[in-house]
Amino acid sequence: MEFKELNQTEVTAFSSLLGEAEHGFFDPGESSHNAWARDMLTRYFGRGVSFWGYLVAGRPVGVVGLLVDKQPNGQWREFGQITHIGVMQDQRHHGYGSALLHQAETVAASLGVKILDVQTSTQTAPFYEHSGFVIDAKRNFGGIVQSAVHLYKDLRTQSKERPTKV
Repeated sequence: MEFKELNQTEVTAFSSLLGEAEHGFFDPGESSHNAWARDMLTRYFGRGVSFWGYLVAGRPVGVVGLLVDKQPNGQWREFGQITHIGVMQDQRHHGYGSALLHQAETVAASLGVKILDVQTSTQTAPFYEHSGFVIDAKRNFGGIVQSAVHLYKDLRTQSKERPTKV
């Protein structure tokens, strides 16, 4: 098992994985779906998202994206965001998702991030809650099957209390 920070040229190896995680109807055999996934990852790289891949026996099984902005003074911001996390469908329930989340938390903390947040669906929110994230807000967009859930984690104390100031 190996974590590897990905560069943009490695997007192709992980684009199907993220496409599958990002869109329930993703078909890796469909060229337009693969192009969509590659384009999505390229856009996120352009926005400053860092990606880490999780490989088992050299095979990509999971990926996580982390966004932490630098301030004008060159310091990293105290807030970070998990932008993506995904594990190949046939590799789920082996702890890879938790390992990816832990990797993102470790990297974020090393950059000085104090609060890490994520926006996800009601279906995947329990995964984050199990890892110590706290629900901050839920939004129901009438007619959409999955509602959005915003969660955060205080990396300083692992406290479930909402911080009043950083």
